[in-house]
Amino acid sequence: MVANSTMAAVEHSCLAQPVTSIPNLSDDLVIDAGHASWNMHSEQLQMGGGVQLQQNSQHISANNVSYDRRGGRIDATGDVIIRQPGYSFSTQEITYFVDEKRVESNTPVSYRLIETGGNGTAGTSNITIDGISSFSDISYSSCPMEDPAWRLEASKMKIDREKGVLTAHNVHLKAGDTTLLYVPYFQFPVDGKRHTGLLLPSIRVTSSTGTELMAPYYLNLAPNYDATIYPRITTKRGLILGGEFRYLTEQHQGIFEAEIAPWDDDNEGDELRYMWRWRNQAQFSPHLSAEIDYTHVSDSEYLDDMQTDLDSSSNSYRERFATLSYRDSYWDASIKFADFDPTDMDAAQAYERLPEILFNWRKFHQNGFFTEADASYVRFENRDPDKAIGNRVDLQPAAGIDLLRPWGSFKAKLSGRYTSYSLDRTGTTPGVDKDTTRTSITATLDGSLVYERDTNWFGISSLQTLEPRLFYTYTPYTNQDNLPVFDSRLADFSFENLFRENRFTGSDRVGDANQMVAAITTRFISHDSGFEWLRASLGQIIYFDEHEVNLPDSQGIITDETAFVASLYSQINDLWSVDTALQWSKESTNHRNSFIGVNYHDTDAGRYASLAWRERNQVSAEKEEELNYLSAATGWRVSSNLNVVGNLLYSLEEDRLLDVAAGVEYDSCCWAVRGLVTRRADDETDEHRYDTGFSLQFLLKGLGEFGTGGLGKRISPPVSAHDQFETYY
Repeated sequence: MVANSTMAAVEHSCLAQPVTSIPNLSDDLVIDAGHASWNMHSEQLQMGGGVQLQQNSQHISANNVSYDRRGGRIDATGDVIIRQPGYSFSTQEITYFVDEKRVESNTPVSYRLIETGGNGTAGTSNITIDGISSFSDISYSSCPMEDPAWRLEASKMKIDREKGVLTAHNVHLKAGDTTLLYVPYFQFPVDGKRHTGLLLPSIRVTSSTGTELMAPYYLNLAPNYDATIYPRITTKRGLILGGEFRYLTEQHQGIFEAEIAPWDDDNEGDELRYMWRWRNQAQFSPHLSAEIDYTHVSDSEYLDDMQTDLDSSSNSYRERFATLSYRDSYWDASIKFADFDPTDMDAAQAYERLPEILFNWRKFHQNGFFTEADASYVRFENRDPDKAIGNRVDLQPAAGIDLLRPWGSFKAKLSGRYTSYSLDRTGTTPGVDKDTTRTSITATLDGSLVYERDTNWFGISSLQTLEPRLFYTYTPYTNQDNLPVFDSRLADFSFENLFRENRFTGSDRVGDANQMVAAITTRFISHDSGFEWLRASLGQIIYFDEHEVNLPDSQGIITDETAFVASLYSQINDLWSVDTALQWSKESTNHRNSFIGVNYHDTDAGRYASLAWRERNQVSAEKEEELNYLSAATGWRVSSNLNVVGNLLYSLEEDRLLDVAAGVEYDSCCWAVRGLVTRRADDETDEHRYDTGFSLQFLLKGLGEFGTGGLGKRISPPVSAHDQFETYY
């Protein structure tokens, strides 16, 4: 009796498991029974001993069956189980109408929806294979059938197989004997597909919007595009009407989002406030692609006031851009137009690129020989009248040889650079010329060796490597005080940046250099696991000449001494790791950076924690930055049902919290509740003000979500403490 064993397995699982698919047979009725007797006069067949009936994709099993051939009717009694694709039903008595392929039952029925895990009971039922099945006095839940934590009870319910929706009337949401919610009409999908309808609402509390209720409505417009409308009712801001439209074609995919606040109860004045954003990605051919990301808001405070998340990039600017790119085997080219929302005050000092045209060539030839060429044209615009604006052309051809062997590597490279400026405005930086050029050359030599030996440290049998490396850079000094600074700054601190050809990023400054980097790295690789459990590196910059090229208004960097960078990474065991880095010079504090982080990560147990400290004192393009941060992050599974997450960023220099979040999640078999509290410093004022938010989410599995509150499907594990720093630099 396959049907009985399958049904038993399904009913005792937390959520329903898929059953073996039933083949779509012919319209013929196939009967298998332990014993049978035939009455020729009445044309009735009596069967027992476990009966199996199959017609099309419907399968019925019962202890006893009476088949009336003239009436086209089958009466089945005793442990009746009905199986259809995606559904299973069990009861004690049914009547099956063969021609109509329809089942009636006036006895209590237990049922299960295979795809969603839903189950319940009904007083009476009318079940069809392809049409609409109806039930009375029915309950529904996705919890275990024997002890549901919640359930829906309805006076009537219909399941439309063709549309894949369940419709219920006079619905009570209950926990035990307590009614939590009543609605006269309710509809939701039962086939796992998208359907037009009202989604369950969300509740959120923030210091900016107050208590907020959002009731989204989903529109399944077509297989390749849909829309969601979400009115937000807030106690502080009044009504906020929002929506999004998603689309997907052979060449395009994108989303359009918009919000409008007809009146803002907490804002002085009655002006209309709004925001909209359009994102589109296009692939016209295997080589040609395009991307658009355009945002506009009515005023600079809208996103913070309305607590709207645009899912923007890591920087704080609301950049708007359109890019067309072509990529081939050895080269690629692109054209990009990028500006910033005029209401974005953070971007007031940022340069817009209208346009930026890039070309890059990379090709390796025989015997390690390679050629490169980078070219760009950029038109820089800026709203600040004190800033320079104009055109820049930058050409950088290069050639060299790159050899890689098991015992080491060697690379020699010679590159030239030609940069031309044509400015409409020179800004307030003294000495900047309207029309000028710069020409420079750079030669680098980079060589490394790899030594290996077997060793045993701390009882770990390992392969140890010793990798000395020398990197020499020579760039003659070129006076660049008459050039503007559009996109150049000092490169960030890291061990890898010791081996940069140019200590500046961007194209406006080429740092003069006559220096040698001497570095050594050792690695310990476990013979048993194959992973690298210890890596230590030390690098020293030896300056043969003092640097002369600098950024405007920056303090000079002492270069007539040695500077060191050290890093250490250790995977102590399967759970613990330590990551440290330090940069220092003998006398100067202008270039001091340090980082230390400790991580605990138990993937099997679902537990993660990190603690990190970072100090940064480095000259930038405009000022000397002094940062001293302490960061912590955790995602901890307390038990199989309880999970907590949190992160913290604390400024030791300012002696205050900059960002803190804490969340808790209880996740059972068929329901979950999640809460998240956030508190972030408002840096737009000198006062120590904070934006505080609270989100609550209640999820009934197999039914929907109540109170998404911006949490998404789960409370996500926090970023590492190291990554958390990057959003503040």
